[in-house]
Amino acid sequence: MSINVAINDTNLHVRDINCLRHMLGVNENRHKNQWGLRNHFAATPEGDDYDSMQRLETHGYVVQGRSRYGMVFYHATRAGCVLVGLNQRQIENALGE
Repeated sequence: MSINVAINDTNLHVRDINCLRHMLGVNENRHKNQWGLRNHFAATPEGDDYDSMQRLETHGYVVQGRSRYGMVFYHATRAGCVLVGLNQRQIENALGE
């Protein structure tokens, strides 16, 4: 099974999409029925992932949540879920609907 996402926005990097996938539990080693069961990602302002989260937030794919222990927590939006290919049920799980 291959997970492919077309990056139409040239401001997004492959690393950004990989962070979004990780946030939502989307990977080839996990069964698709588990995708979307998580929706959080912690990044430190000093780390490379923080830049990815900032780019994703700028485009509306994630929103910033609370800050704790020097980390900023982010959560995927509906648009972010769609970007990585979640289906409606998976999106509802990810968004707690």
